[in-house]
Amino acid sequence: MTTPLTDTEAQHAAPPSAGATLRMAREKERLSLQDVADATRISLVNLQAIERADYDRLPADTYTRGFVRLYAEYIGLDGPDLAERFLQERGHSHRACLNTNFLSSDWLHVRKLAEPTRLTPVASALILLAFIVFVVSIFCLYTGWNPFSYFVHKVRTIPASSTLAYHPAHPQTSAAATTKALHLEVHFLKDTEIILQLDGDSVSKETFVKESKVNWEANSSIRIEFVEPHSAELRVNGQPLGFPTQANGQYKLSLRAAPSAS
Repeated sequence: MTTPLTDTEAQHAAPPSAGATLRMAREKERLSLQDVADATRISLVNLQAIERADYDRLPADTYTRGFVRLYAEYIGLDGPDLAERFLQERGHSHRACLNTNFLSSDWLHVRKLAEPTRLTPVASALILLAFIVFVVSIFCLYTGWNPFSYFVHKVRTIPASSTLAYHPAHPQTSAAATTKALHLEVHFLKDTEIILQLDGDSVSKETFVKESKVNWEANSSIRIEFVEPHSAELRVNGQPLGFPTQANGQYKLSLRAAPSAS
């Protein structure tokens, strides 16, 4: 037969913890932890930690409050009250742990207490460089800008853009230009790659940047293919020419000189 508690013992008897209250209520309802987990979508690990007051295995207070409240309400208890009790018990436990750790020799080490953690200059520079690379990458991804195309093709495109257009009075162009039947002027409107063949000779592949200009001359034929659509303005023998239309995913232009009268 159980001996009844005296008034003093009843006053000092500690009430069950919030986790124990939840466990006892669950067992009274003859529910397993798996039943609660299936109904509330709370993992078994978190449910076990709640019932055992294993605070270190639980997430931050905001999430833990929601777990406890949902668990309590599912088994018919006051969810907000149990959640508040649980967090208070968790706070008391953490404060007791901090007080114990503070008395250890590691916490009383003078250098640890007085000297804050600092980043070395090298680490700071690496973090700053990583941040700059990240910002530039996001900008390039958003705008489609390729910063490397300018440096790769700069040497190649400057001579092309500085090519002189034919003028009969210009001493550098008049002598050579008058011997060619076809004269193609190209003003690039965007970065693009082209494939070029003059007078049936070997095929060359070049890349030009936006705003560059180039002139090509041939005796009998000029074949040119643009990778990008509407990427250039064209003039043939001084007359404007429309950009080639797409054919099989390609933008090809074929020019032939008119046969000379015999």
